[in-house]
Amino acid sequence: MNRRPLGFTVVELLIVIIVLSLVASLAIPPILRGRRTSKIEQCARHLQALWAAQEEYRKAHKNPPKEIGAAFWLALSKPSAPLLAPDAEAFFCPLAGGSHRPGSTSYRGPATDAARLGRNDMLGADFPDNHGPGQGGHILSVDGVVRPFLGKDPAWIAALTLTSP
Repeated sequence: MNRRPLGFTVVELLIVIIVLSLVASLAIPPILRGRRTSKIEQCARHLQALWAAQEEYRKAHKNPPKEIGAAFWLALSKPSAPLLAPDAEAFFCPLAGGSHRPGSTSYRGPATDAARLGRNDMLGADFPDNHGPGQGGHILSVDGVVRPFLGKDPAWIAALTLTSP
């Protein structure tokens, strides 16, 4: 009587490792894509929150903030108009990386006085590399609509000249 020893053979162990590696290689990319998609959607929500805060500022002061560029958004956290905390998540694109320092933002603001902008003009946008080099980003119009654009899209290229850092 020839008894088989208990345990796994090397071949069985290698087969299990290969199968698990194959399953992991098929499962991980969709999970990572899902995380990126979630962060892109969160970025759009942050711009929407900034728009809502500037609308509250506009109602309270009869005009939008006078600052241009990123300072436009940061004006919403000044003591004279504390609509957002200086370190509010809304000031930062979740894809931008880097540190989230109070008094900074990863969004561009208007290049001119926002009171002179028309309804469909650009009020803000991502910084060019927030979503990765050449990936584009979101554009926020004065009417509160947030639209995603690819890096080579003419509207995205225009947003980089019609908004200010």
